[in-house]
Amino acid sequence: MAARSEDGLRRLVEAFFRAENARDWRTYARLLHPHVEWTLVDGASERVVVGRGDYLSAIRAAYSDVATAFRCVDMTIDVERARVATSLVDDAGRRSLDVFEFDGELIRREWEVLLGTEPSAMSGSLTVTGLAIADSDSAWRALTAERGAWWPELVFEPVVGAPLTETWTQDGSARTATGTVLAAETSQRLAFEWHDGAVGAPRTVTIRLAQTGPVTRIDITETGFPDTATGRRLREEHRDGWRHHLANLCRAASA
Repeated sequence: MAARSEDGLRRLVEAFFRAENARDWRTYARLLHPHVEWTLVDGASERVVVGRGDYLSAIRAAYSDVATAFRCVDMTIDVERARVATSLVDDAGRRSLDVFEFDGELIRREWEVLLGTEPSAMSGSLTVTGLAIADSDSAWRALTAERGAWWPELVFEPVVGAPLTETWTQDGSARTATGTVLAAETSQRLAFEWHDGAVGAPRTVTIRLAQTGPVTRIDITETGFPDTATGRRLREEHRDGWRHHLANLCRAASA
């Protein structure tokens, strides 16, 4: 069967989400393949539900005493493989990453990774999470060898002890951050220390890759922000920046 259009896949996922939030199980069921397979990952535990009937029983039980709704905050679509990756957050701030694989207009497989609530903004660190529709080797390649296609200003080799630099322009002036690669575990973890001349000591960035089925969860954590008004402001600026770069990384890895 020919691949659906990007707009068609988006509409199907949006209809599925609307039905779930409305507890419209009749419409919900019509979007599920009879042999749908749902893999739910919660920390170290993994549960697999197979079949439309068991899927509906599981999801209805999950909502039996829950009144919350959720919204989609990000969506990446792979038309060729008929896959859609989404980032969700509910009314209580709980986050999840969901990937859907379609057979025609029906959901054939779903991978759901529960993330819990976002870490407290009071700490001196930040974490952002994304999902690439790709295996961890492809995500690692996009992060390292192919990084120039989506973040050419960041230069380093994935080798422990290698120098790292980022250049950019801010308020008309050239800026540079420098650092050192601390860890480079192929397809699993990259860590580096860097400093951009801003407040405080050098900060540490850790990027972790974890594959589930055909998708890879990417967590980026930056630590070492001082607990001051300036440090907290810098942390939120970096959070926005990492969300931007992470979205580009996920798109590059999924291409």
